[in-house]
Amino acid sequence: MHGDRTGTSSLRQALLDLGYDDGYHFASCMNENPRDCDLWCAALEAKFQGRGTPWTRTEWDQLLGHCRAVTNTPCVVFYAELLAAS
Repeated sequence: MHGDRTGTSSLRQALLDLGYDDGYHFASCMNENPRDCDLWCAALEAKFQGRGTPWTRTEWDQLLGHCRAVTNTPCVVFYAELLAAS
């Protein structure tokens, strides 16, 4: 059994229990929708390597528009951008 060492899986479950239908967690891209990894790579490259343009609400909506909450990496890396896009 894999333990939740940081509590983010537990936080995700708590958000689901509170009625946040879709809480995005790293497991969301690794286990549930691996195609998201390509989008996260593009966002990381834009932010840290200057490839492409910085993401706006349009790009974030394509990736996270269905979510009502986010937890864990990689979302935390983009907290300022996500807040600005909301």
